[in-house]
Formats: sequence, structure tokens, C-alpha cells
Amino acid sequence: DLCFLQNGAIDTWLEEHQLERNTRAALYMSAMVDEQGQVHVEDGRRTVVTGSYRQQLCQLLKSGGVSCRSVERDEFQTVAAEKMLWGCVFWLISTANGGCDVGTVARNHRQAVVDLVDELYPMTPSWAEMPRMDTKQVVDNLCSYSFDIQHAVPSPTMALQEWPWRNGWFWEQRPTEKHAQWLREAALRLPELQEKIRT
Repeated sequence: DLCFLQNGAIDTWLEEHQLERNTRAALYMSAMVDEQGQVHVEDGRRTVVTGSYRQQLCQLLKSGGVSCRSVERDEFQTVAAEKMLWGCVFWLISTANGGCDVGTVARNHRQAVVDLVDELYPMTPSWAEMPRMDTKQVVDNLCSYSFDIQHAVPSPTMALQEWPWRNGWFWEQRPTEKHAQWLREAALRLPELQEKIRT
């Protein structure tokens, strides 16, 4: 058996490789390296784990300073979908606004978060199977997580590396108005993104 620590839409890949029943964790945390090379972990307090070895993986994560819960698959899908949204929305708004931290995004750009969640939430993997929350609750959850790690600045480089299972996953489903608008804004500061969003 394998354990997958995910940050985006890997469901299709897992199914293609017949791995969807393995142990999975949706990580809510931030790790930063200081000037002395020391790694500092900020706990996002919402990490969830599901699968056969969820108890063991929870213990391992907790030993590294990441609180987590063992949950059934249905709850995992809901929390993982929210983390995917966070990973797609907050780096985008941050980059378009000069690389501000996620606390600033949550405080000063909440309407942009609402607009993007309105568009993207119904497109998340397993949408048809998930218990639904209204947009306000989802946005509240995403902003609450951002305040828990408020000094974190999302990495545009990582977002581009993870494009196929983050923003690129939504883009392949269909480009939507607000998503396209914010991708174009971010691309003004991130030329590598321009090639990915040409239609």
C-alpha cells in the first residue's frame, strides 16, 4: 500500500493506476525556510487522512507538528476539494497583487476569493458525490486557513509545476470568466503562465 500527500486533483490519476483506495492525506500546512536554513512549519489545523493506514499516517504527521484527523472517504473528498480550491485561488490573487501573503489576500481581497470559488467549486472533482456547502461557508473555511498561516506567500513556481492538478485541471474542464481574468492578471507578472492559458 502507498500513502499520497495531495494538494490538488489527483483522483483521475489514481483511478487510472488503480490506486484510489490507498491512504491519502489532504495537507493543510505551510513550511518556510529562514535565513539560517531552518524549516518552520505552520499548522493549518485542517489536515485530514483517509484509507487503510490513516491512523499511522496521522501519527507521523502529528510528530512533525501537523495536527490532523482520521476521516471517512466522503468527508475527505469535501476537505480535499476545499484545499484544491485554496491552492488554485490564493496563489493566483497573491501573484496578481505583487506576491502578498495569504493573510492579506483573505483580509483585502475576499470578494475576489468569493468570485473564484463561485466559479470553480461546482467543477471540483467528485462534486456530484460530495456533501455540499454554500459558497460563504467554503470561503470562510479558506480564509480561516489563510489566517492560520497568514504570513505564508504562495510560490508561483510551485503553482506552475503543479499546474496539471491545480489551475490547469479546471482550465482543461473549461475556461471560466473570473478564472481567466485572474490568470491573465497573474501572467502579467509571470510570463511562463501566458503560454499555458492561450486558447
